[in-house]
Amino acid sequence: MPNIKIDKKKSSKQSYIMSLRLDKETYHKLSQISAENNIKKSELLRNSFNEWINIKKVLIKSDSIIIGKNFLKGLLNFVDEKNLIDLGKNIAEIWINEFNIHLIDMKAKEDLNSMLTIFTEGIGPNEANWFEKLNYQKMDNGKILIYGIHTLNKNFSLFFKSFLEYLMAIQFGFILIQKTSNISNTTIRLEFKLVDKT
Repeated sequence: MPNIKIDKKKSSKQSYIMSLRLDKETYHKLSQISAENNIKKSELLRNSFNEWINIKKVLIKSDSIIIGKNFLKGLLNFVDEKNLIDLGKNIAEIWINEFNIHLIDMKAKEDLNSMLTIFTEGIGPNEANWFEKLNYQKMDNGKILIYGIHTLNKNFSLFFKSFLEYLMAIQFGFILIQKTSNISNTTIRLEFKLVDKT
């Protein structure tokens, strides 16, 4: 058990000072990450702890597990195109239901901006890490462009295309423009337009 000393810090915000012992290797890693990201060691430790707690909560609540990218890539190689497309639709359906309940809890608006922001942040590099980069862009002509980079394979891109195509159509009435959309082994570029109801 490390020697931990806790003292109440005097400030307008209630906080505490804690000292703890780290081995040399861990301390050097902490210092390196701190310097690379221009963040104080204390803030880095605090953020890491909070993120770890949040991940644990999500995993327990959603009955989920974390699997490695190589393992997922291997699994996706055994699935044919039709099943990948069906899987994407099924996951989108589950996600839509959970997202709408999440919005009710947050008392947030059920709008396109909220969904796209929560979605791209949630599976982007800072959270679930499905993608190394994932962004969306609302264009002047009313179209939506969603683009990203990942390190999995084309089957993952196909799964994600199916997932997003279903999600955007059901949730917001946007359809995928096949002609200007494309996927590869490591990228997705998906363009959507609002369904013309006339």
